[in-house]
Amino acid sequence: FATALYRTMNRRQDSIKDVGNTLSVSRVLGDGRCLFRSLAKGRAFSNGSISTWTDQRERVEADQLRGRAVQELKAHKDLLLGFCVIEGDFAKYCKRMSHPRT
Repeated sequence: FATALYRTMNRRQDSIKDVGNTLSVSRVLGDGRCLFRSLAKGRAFSNGSISTWTDQRERVEADQLRGRAVQELKAHKDLLLGFCVIEGDFAKYCKRMSHPRT
């Protein structure tokens, strides 16, 4: 697994361009969905829709991203369990992650 991950990371690093001078700090509400809020807001910045951004839209898109992430977890359950990525009961983890404020 580590070897495959290393090869993937190297391919990705080769395709990354320097964006250091275009980065900025953008705060998100720390309400338990902050990881997904930050991803949603970053996507809005990158696709130019940040000018119409609202707190409600951020919350809705964060919850949609969380839902998609849980779907991916469930779709790749065997792979994730095979590499011990999820500790404990997988079904309980997915159920807990399904709640917006986790």
